Amino acid sequence: MNTRMLLLACTMLVLLVLPGCWDYAEYEDFVQIIGMGMDYNNETQEITLTIVYQPTERKSSSQPDAATKSGVQQIVHSATDKTLIGTVTKLQEVVHKKLFYGYVKTVVIGEEAARYNMMDAIDLFDRSPALHSSAYLAITSGKAADVLQTIDPYQTIPSAEKIQDLIYFAPNTGLAYVVTINTFQEMLAIGGWEATVPHIIAVAAKSQKEETKSSTHEQMRLNEERKGAHRVSGLAAFKGEKFVGWLDEKESQGFCWITGKKYKLTPYQNHQALAVQMKYYIMR
Repeated sequence: MNTRMLLLACTMLVLLVLPGCWDYAEYEDFVQIIGMGMDYNNETQEITLTIVYQPTERKSSSQPDAATKSGVQQIVHSATDKTLIGTVTKLQEVVHKKLFYGYVKTVVIGEEAARYNMMDAIDLFDRSPALHSSAYLAITSGKAADVLQTIDPYQTIPSAEKIQDLIYFAPNTGLAYVVTINTFQEMLAIGGWEATVPHIIAVAAKSQKEETKSSTHEQMRLNEERKGAHRVSGLAAFKGEKFVGWLDEKESQGFCWITGKKYKLTPYQNHQALAVQMKYYIMR
């Protein structure tokens, strides 16, 4: 009897300690990063990491939604260092909350970073438990920072979400298809299948081509913003792990066609595809 009572008392004591989340934290206590970009300067061998996040401040029920008053709500910061870890450290120094990467939707890689530092970036992103390998991957012919800091004044979604939506619907035109970090690694691992990644570009508005809102401090650029729009423009092509160039719109459509990527064709495009097939067989 004494043994049972002692066991029951120990059980009750343990149950008092176990309930609840010991590491519970409020959503508003973190900076929810939704987009990331990486650029590389081969001359200085420096890496620039850009992050996009939305404000997560607590607000009362009577407080109006800021997004309905001022349009797009996003904050873009960039930091430059010799290592990716160094850039993350610098970014944390200017953000008053802990950076959280679990909600990253899009990772944009600049052309120079894709050419000289692609695998180091992919390896780090894949090994980091904080970043999901299902994040969309895109490559730009310019700088990733310029792409992420560009916002469409006529829409109320951040640049990272806009890029994600464009890539998601790209198969409707046959210009590109969805490539995640995990998909990119699978393409590299399968013999005879060369990797391709959607090519994203940012077009600045005429009034914003020379004017970019930001503040600069040493190797950091804070609150970057410029008005413009984004466009999916074909595919970036790799040979093995090496970035080799771009496929234009026609080449991208042909690649998606012969590789069986799902995309929708208009009746006019169907006639064009049939004409191309007939011409091919006649020439043979």
